[in-house]
Amino acid sequence: MRILLIIFLNLIPYLGTGQSNGIYLESQFFVQDESFRKIDGVSYDDIIGSPYLSDSFTSASIYLNGQQKPVEAELRFNVVKNNFEFKKNDVVLTLDSSSEIDSIIYDKKKFIVIDDEVDRFYEYLHGTEILLLRNYKAYFSRAEKSNNPYESEKPNEFVKQPDEFVLVDVKEDIKLTIKNRRSLYSLFGKKAIKSLDKEYDFEYDKVDDLIILLKKLGY
Repeated sequence: MRILLIIFLNLIPYLGTGQSNGIYLESQFFVQDESFRKIDGVSYDDIIGSPYLSDSFTSASIYLNGQQKPVEAELRFNVVKNNFEFKKNDVVLTLDSSSEIDSIIYDKKKFIVIDDEVDRFYEYLHGTEILLLRNYKAYFSRAEKSNNPYESEKPNEFVKQPDEFVLVDVKEDIKLTIKNRRSLYSLFGKKAIKSLDKEYDFEYDKVDDLIILLKKLGY
């Protein structure tokens, strides 16, 4: 499992390989996706709610490996599709592939990509040897007709889910989702976790509590 980080560089028209509707930027390739405002064939305009972390495009600072000076860009994060969108000259481009980068600072959050079967963006929260990450989650719920004549039809809807917290042991190549105290036993040992939990009564869906826990464990 490699840790990948996403970067957006100065955009230039892509020439060659027959990709005429895209934009090439160094090792990244973005495409003009005509279906970016649709999911399962349904237009976003016909869906209640929003798939975005923030509906508006927000200033972002993008860092490339080995580069100290960031590139500034206007981005927004689609939670449902788990990708970033970039707007240039009123054309919205979506990330088609990822490459090794350092980080994206977006909406005062730092995002990285974990390459674990399917590349996925996570918010970085804490750590170097063991990383604490946040996985933003939401899904599309398709409209359904009710069999009960007294009940309204269920509309198309974007449904936000509780954030999911993930630990990645970089050295041992281990990734686990934090569900409760027991989910940490395999990584830190039952005795250590129970002892700390007894002393501090941690809540395992709270960022501050998880950071304190990792610090107490020496991470």
